[in-house]
Amino acid sequence: MKHAQAEAPVYGLLEISTFGYHLASQNRINEERLSGSLDIDIWPAIFVYDILQLPGTLANVLGHACSVDIIKHMTPAKYIENDRCTADNESCVKGNEIRGMVILGRGGTNRRAIADYYGDEFERQTIEVEIGLGNGRHQTIEAYVWFPMGGGLERPEDDILE
Repeated sequence: MKHAQAEAPVYGLLEISTFGYHLASQNRINEERLSGSLDIDIWPAIFVYDILQLPGTLANVLGHACSVDIIKHMTPAKYIENDRCTADNESCVKGNEIRGMVILGRGGTNRRAIADYYGDEFERQTIEVEIGLGNGRHQTIEAYVWFPMGGGLERPEDDILE
């Protein structure tokens, strides 16, 4: 069975796997909310690129009974992984564009729950991601992400969103 496709104005076609994901993928955050109720200076953004993009899964990890409140805090984002070169610049690996979701307005308890989910084999890093705003513009913001220890981003082979 082929999944339905929905046009997402900022980042192209996104595969739909759940209705909650579809709703979250359509969210665009108003610029005023980034300095207001979802202030990214108070509550750092979180970038997820794996199964945690699904609002139901994320709600379960965060200990919420329902994903409805989480969905309104999610918006599509993309991260462009930097090119990696050897010390002598003999070989370079071109960076990847990784599409995921940014979660906004979540406190330390939620970040700890995500850190516990990933475990000791992942480390939290700060990256820059691009999000689409409600006015049609794009903005780059800092976000936390959990990467495998000692390496860059590796998408799981069985990622159901691919």
